[in-house]
Amino acid sequence: MEDLIDVDEIYELYTQCQPNGKGNVAPGEGMSLRCVLAEHAFNPVVLRSKQQKIVDMLDQLPDCFRTGDGESYALLCLDKYGRTWTKPGSNACEHLMAMAMALGLAWHTSHPSVWKNKGLGVPNIFIGNV
Repeated sequence: MEDLIDVDEIYELYTQCQPNGKGNVAPGEGMSLRCVLAEHAFNPVVLRSKQQKIVDMLDQLPDCFRTGDGESYALLCLDKYGRTWTKPGSNACEHLMAMAMALGLAWHTSHPSVWKNKGLGVPNIFIGNV
């Protein structure tokens, strides 16, 4: 069975969406947000131009991210068939969710101050109708 979410493609998209190819943003140069593990910066024009590719990848995640309070960030590594799509040491889950959040396609369902009280210390993620 073919991999539906490609880690290398996520890395390429993430890199292309960085302001001037860097992970930091000068004032007025782009947008930044905190996902779960880190702060991320994006060129919003480039990011919006990649939106359909990101939506296509989000569509491959389990439906449990689209109901109720979403699902644990820890389960983002599984596709809708229950297969692990990430690679060891990869930040692909974080990068995909950061891009989705910057586009308004996904969000945390709790404030960071309560994450440590959750089972694995990470939030639930909700993916909106994309």
